Amino acid sequence: MLLGPRELFLANAVYIPAFYTNLACLKKFNKKNIWWDNKKDLLYYKNNYKTFTFYKSYCNQLTLKYNKPQPRTPSKALFAI
Repeated sequence: MLLGPRELFLANAVYIPAFYTNLACLKKFNKKNIWWDNKKDLLYYKNNYKTFTFYKSYCNQLTLKYNKPQPRTPSKALFAI
């Protein structure tokens, strides 16, 4: 049973705009009492077994939310001398 859209706050996370995916560590979810059920393709709360979210597979990767990659646009190069 889903209770509707909610925000998920990721602590100790790094945002990399040029990286097509964001990774979430299952152990971090487990510390918040959220567990993975790969038979039903969902994450659930361990204390009451209510569904936290569903996930799908795209390009052999399990995803909570899939964002189709956008075409690359020319940008400034970043480098250090």
